Amino acid sequence: MTKFYSVGNQHFKNKVEALIESHRTQIPVKWDPNITFWQNECDKFIPDEWANFKITDLYKTRALQLREKYDYLILNYSGGMDSWNILYTFLVNNIKLDEIHVKSSDDVDEKIDVYSFSTNSSNFHSEWKFNILPDLQYLQTYYPQIKITISNYIKNCLDTETINSFTDKLFNANCYIGVFELMRQTQTSPTIKNNTSLKIGDIWGIDKPSFHILENGDMGMYFVDSTFSVAHDSFPAAQEFFYYTPDLPQLTIIQSIMMYKYIIANSNIAEFRPYFSIDRVHTRKFNPSLYQLWLKDWSSTKRVVAAETIYQDSWLNKQHKFQVDKPEIMNQYGRTRDKIYIDHPESINVKRLWARGWLALCEEIGQDIQHDNFIKPIMSKYFVLQKGKIYGI
Repeated sequence: MTKFYSVGNQHFKNKVEALIESHRTQIPVKWDPNITFWQNECDKFIPDEWANFKITDLYKTRALQLREKYDYLILNYSGGMDSWNILYTFLVNNIKLDEIHVKSSDDVDEKIDVYSFSTNSSNFHSEWKFNILPDLQYLQTYYPQIKITISNYIKNCLDTETINSFTDKLFNANCYIGVFELMRQTQTSPTIKNNTSLKIGDIWGIDKPSFHILENGDMGMYFVDSTFSVAHDSFPAAQEFFYYTPDLPQLTIIQSIMMYKYIIANSNIAEFRPYFSIDRVHTRKFNPSLYQLWLKDWSSTKRVVAAETIYQDSWLNKQHKFQVDKPEIMNQYGRTRDKIYIDHPESINVKRLWARGWLALCEEIGQDIQHDNFIKPIMSKYFVLQKGKIYGI
């Protein structure tokens, strides 16, 4: 999946660097998720040719592709639907998975020791205890051959080494640039850093497909760079998006169609349909707060729809399913999912440093983003998949 930004004739992998150049030259930033390729794939997609395929067959095909391509496979695991479905695919099809990599903040969590089953996004830390940890214990018992690596992204909230790395992290951001969010996102497995000879594939689930039901009734699939911001560069390993891949583009296309069909067929979630209008969401004057509210509603809807469609088999077979609501903007330091860390007394030094970094970043990119911790996302063109008929998949 190409993720390069461009400003005129210059190309950047880093969004902040592109924004700095854009501010200097006054040339807009463009983002290309391999537009030509995806346009061609959508144009030539013939639903009848895939009518007899189960989505689980496509997941198995994708897992086998990765297994054949790499010596060593690492799955970045959050316990959510997307990464659980990948893990489930490998397990039920007896396809070898070498390692799963999870991110923990247990140094802080152990001091706080406040867990609950509240689904408020500020209770994000409880997902570790009620969702991720039980899955790891299951793997240790029944699949001991899979290596489990845990990266603690907050060390004692926060040690000197971590604080000193913040400026670099800030200027390597993409869209969500809260301090704790960036620490979480930029963690990679130590196996990658220590590797000298293996060809490693670093697998990410990231999110469900993005699509809109347009005002003329068409359904269009599209990509947003903020979706991919959760997966930072895995170099020297190869970054592999399980669902968004030119190696099996039909997977993303069919997922989109399945979710679309469900929404159209179920009147009980029809109240969400206004959110699918491309004109309502991506207005000319971008409002980060309104976008975040829309994103929260849309993301929650996608969870419901995905559980009934693209992830139905795997989600039914997950014993521990605790997930909190999608986060909202809290303040300049992060979103509500990180409230427990933002409010922690030991985070005062990093917040002071972060505030200084914010001011420098705002000046460099020419955007006043200090209070939103969010850089405007860039959306691709949309690829129309549905015109006036329901596909038979």
